Amino acid sequence: MKNKFEMGILIGKTIFAIKGSKNTRRRVFPEYVLFDDKKTYIQLEEQDYYAYHDCSGSARTLYINQDKEQWKYLLTLPDANEDI
Repeated sequence: MKNKFEMGILIGKTIFAIKGSKNTRRRVFPEYVLFDDKKTYIQLEEQDYYAYHDCSGSARTLYINQDKEQWKYLLTLPDANEDI
């Protein structure tokens, strides 16, 4: 489930980890930004090219979430993901 929080909840938080996955060109694209409170994270998803047909291929939609269990899971993702 994607929650919509205001960006203000990020004030005072420090980035703990950035997780991403490699594509075929061995470039790592960030997918999650985890914060030091161990519950807040940002999920980055590709933008819908039909809705944003003039956007850059690297443009992302941001979802701010707060979930302790999901945060722990994201931190320990299997080797398909790596720390950036």
